[in-house]
Amino acid sequence: MKSIKLNADLCVIGGGMSGICVAISAARKGVKVILIHDRNVLGGNASSEIRMWPRGVSTHFPEYREGGLIEEIALDNMHYNPEMNYSLFDAVLYNKVISEKNIKLLLGTTCMGAKCENGKIKSIKAWQLASYNTFNVYAEYFADCSGDCVLSEFTNALTMQGRESKEDYGEPHAKDVKDNKTMGNSCLFQLRKTDKQVSNTPFPFENKPDQNSLNKRINFNNTDFTCQNFWWLELGGNKDALKDADKINHELISLAFSTYSQMVEATQGKSGWTLDWVGFLAGKRETRRYVGDYVLTENDLINATHFNDEIAYGGWSLDDHNPDGFYGTEPNVKTILKAPYPIPYRVVYSKNINNLFFAGRNVSVTHLALSSTRVIITCCVIGQAVGNAVAIAKKYSVSAREVGQKYIDELQQEILFDDLMLLSTKRNQTIKFSNGIERDLNGEQNGKILDLGQEISFSIKKTYCKYIRFIFDSDFLRKETPHPKLKNFPLTCYKNCGEVSVKTPSSLVKNFTVKVKCNGTIKTIKVKDNFQRLVLIPINAEVEELLFCAEETHGSQKAKIFSIDITK
Repeated sequence: MKSIKLNADLCVIGGGMSGICVAISAARKGVKVILIHDRNVLGGNASSEIRMWPRGVSTHFPEYREGGLIEEIALDNMHYNPEMNYSLFDAVLYNKVISEKNIKLLLGTTCMGAKCENGKIKSIKAWQLASYNTFNVYAEYFADCSGDCVLSEFTNALTMQGRESKEDYGEPHAKDVKDNKTMGNSCLFQLRKTDKQVSNTPFPFENKPDQNSLNKRINFNNTDFTCQNFWWLELGGNKDALKDADKINHELISLAFSTYSQMVEATQGKSGWTLDWVGFLAGKRETRRYVGDYVLTENDLINATHFNDEIAYGGWSLDDHNPDGFYGTEPNVKTILKAPYPIPYRVVYSKNINNLFFAGRNVSVTHLALSSTRVIITCCVIGQAVGNAVAIAKKYSVSAREVGQKYIDELQQEILFDDLMLLSTKRNQTIKFSNGIERDLNGEQNGKILDLGQEISFSIKKTYCKYIRFIFDSDFLRKETPHPKLKNFPLTCYKNCGEVSVKTPSSLVKNFTVKVKCNGTIKTIKVKDNFQRLVLIPINAEVEELLFCAEETHGSQKAKIFSIDITK
């Protein structure tokens, strides 16, 4: 066993979807990143180990679908994984991370300690199961994307846990008395349709579930389990969902198998649904949350409170699960919001540790606000914003807090550059290609539609261009998506969804030509087989003229472009 010292600008702990987005977005802005993940597959709750479907704002507000890295990952999945196989999705995420030259990835590696001096983390200690190596990672900045606030175990970073009282924040759905209860954990399973009668022999470890609880969850007269992901196999909210996680996991494994046994027994196997997969690792909804300079509340979400330091937005319902989970006698509390809500920068860094960022379900929110912000895609856009914040912190050698105090405008423009929308902040454009809105929104058609082969040109006052930036049409409303459940994200948590597959949106520009005039010389760039919405072409020269021609799409007869711009 070796003890290895590593140095980086940023150490990200947790390779779930939010941690992936922190690492990639920071790396692309020149930050040297070490990404530590305690499992051997990336993706956290969205990985093949747990298989929770990614959800976000588009469930209730389709036009506000999240862009940026999560859209890039979705388009990658359509391209590499049209049959939506979970192992291939693991590979999509793996490819995404290891393709970044500024990321060093440590899989199967657990954070075991940290050194903190004068309100600043100096290093963390981690252990890798496969190699038995110990790593001491030194970095200027740390991002805890574990979901469980693991660094609070080794530092004095402030955290909170449980449900607040009405007195704490005046939240209308809060409890009268504060408690330590949370939403529970779930072990999911998948069924596969067969053309024969199914038999099943229960295991000795199965504890037959309470029949009343099971009857409330499933209708045995309806034997179509096509769109079930069995999220309601949930336990542990009335315990400590973190400290008791192993015990809860064993209870959930028993519950999952015994539920399947009851399904076969109730239908006498005639439904033809056989067990295809069971998740032996429970997905967590809620454990601890860090305390930032601001705590986002239910009121902020309901009222869509305006924040000058907005860095992301959400729109999933207030979806507060009963802590008793499967055995709960009271229903979950679900409130559909009237509009998407902004998320401020002040909820993603520690109130008392100067170089600690966080992203995912452990950001600075109340229990009720968490019931919305916890969903995977919202965690992703928060993560991408955090990666940009770290890049700015590094650029100016400042603390996490100072980024918000001194450079919030720059941070917001970097976020917008990455094709993430903000609710109240508009992107500064160099070329006024259209109206500046980079999607169809509120029923309005934005962007421009061009004939294939049509050339458009722009004369520009001679200026330095780092990238030419394009935003193409990736069918944000998912009009081409074959099943409603796939409109949120192209990934199934069940096998039989009409035996559908997905494909790259026909509206995306596939082949195009760009010509730029630099110092009197014309440079021609041909792009082939593009399948992304955001495309950056590096130029790194002074530009005075630009010509664009879309030659082929992935199927549409015309090309739709939301933005053509040069960036400094």
